[in-house]
Amino acid sequence: MSLPPSNTSTERKAAAYARGIAQKHSWPPPLAWEGIDIDDPNAVPDPGGVDDDIDPVVVQRILAGDPTPAHAATPAERHLVVTAWETTGRPLRALIDLTGWKPERYRTPSSTHTTNTEENTAA
Repeated sequence: MSLPPSNTSTERKAAAYARGIAQKHSWPPPLAWEGIDIDDPNAVPDPGGVDDDIDPVVVQRILAGDPTPAHAATPAERHLVVTAWETTGRPLRALIDLTGWKPERYRTPSSTHTTNTEENTAA
């Protein structure tokens, strides 16, 4: 139950790479196997709600500037953090530097703003 080290850029990249591989292959997270006999060849993981769980402490810690829980935050927690971060008027660049996330992934369509008003014209 320990998270990978995330003290250096290399460690964070390695952990993100491993998570990306797992996501690409649709491998369930370790807690999806909790309470299940993994020696049974017919065993099936139970990811029930893992990605939608919200731990308010994780959200509060990230908003307070602690990057430690950022890499393990669920999509629902990330959405709350991005929304709260924008509400306080803090620059998204600071959130990106803190967490390494791409905030646009966790915005709702109504909170996405378009800033490109240029029109393409053919000469």
